[in-house]
Amino acid sequence: MRFNTNKTLRTLIAAAAVLFAFTSCAQLGLEDDSDDSELFALLGLAVLNASTCTDNTCKTFLTSGTFAPNSGFSAADPFCAADANKPSTGGTYKALLAMPNVRVACTTANCSGGISENTNWILHPNTKYVRSDGTTEIFTTNSSGIFEFGTATNSATGTADGYTTGLEADWTTGANCNNYMGPDSGSNYIYGIANTTNSQVISAVDTACDDGSAPLVKLLCVEQ
Repeated sequence: MRFNTNKTLRTLIAAAAVLFAFTSCAQLGLEDDSDDSELFALLGLAVLNASTCTDNTCKTFLTSGTFAPNSGFSAADPFCAADANKPSTGGTYKALLAMPNVRVACTTANCSGGISENTNWILHPNTKYVRSDGTTEIFTTNSSGIFEFGTATNSATGTADGYTTGLEADWTTGANCNNYMGPDSGSNYIYGIANTTNSQVISAVDTACDDGSAPLVKLLCVEQ
């Protein structure tokens, strides 16, 4: 079995947070019964850091609903969580969506500086990603948390749906409708195509936010 160092570290942090939370609970119980907010904050931290990926494998899915590229970055992850295509097995999913200084894959082409270029990136290093069926492999990331084009086993789906990514073909952050806030005119966004395995999977088209001929785009959601 291969071990995902990043995921293992997060799991250990979560376990430590739980242990510390219960220790704090005992201390709080001895001192007073006034406020358990600290305990709940610690337990919340543990839950947020716990990964639902199993055996170094994470699921992905393409949303059934469309997500306008000017809908706001903060709306993307909740959109994944509420979408009808989310696997019934549960888990936390985040959008494959780049945002300057907030969610970054690479700051140089193909992360020449390594995983230190990641900022809150949603792909884990050295991890296999599969379709929502849990078995159909799409790609395996490298040590920088990206995958090399030409190494993908299958496409994300069998349909030519588009999904907003805000990524250039070298994994650096690209056009994103003015940080996903619009305006509709005067700014561009980048979307990928779901049934491809080359660079178009993250960066197929760079088009105007008000391009009426562009397809209605979705989101590619990734298990954490």
